[in-house]
Amino acid sequence: MKMKMLAAAILFTSAAFAQAGQAKTELLSIQTIESGGVKVDLPTTRDDKGVVCVGYLKSASRKTDGTMDLNVGRYCGAGIEKTTASNGVWPQGLDAIQTVSENGVSSQTLVTHSVH
Repeated sequence: MKMKMLAAAILFTSAAFAQAGQAKTELLSIQTIESGGVKVDLPTTRDDKGVVCVGYLKSASRKTDGTMDLNVGRYCGAGIEKTTASNGVWPQGLDAIQTVSENGVSSQTLVTHSVH
């Protein structure tokens, strides 16, 4: 199961690279969150145009057979400096990522504001 989540993080990062076309994408950091006993690695990346993308655990639920159903999302925006971010940069328009847990199953919600 741990390998599946690592593979998911790698695929997620690869998808970010592919969507950027030929643009270089830099891995800034990886946040690890645990949900239902499964560790999920969530990358933060920046492309050569300054767009920063943050991965987050959009939803999580336990199936009847006991396995976890995890949905990883990402939020992207122009990179801005933010001293409270682990890597010093954050996507513009994203104020916070809040983790919510119930019965050992965690997911994350985004707190955003419109960018003018």
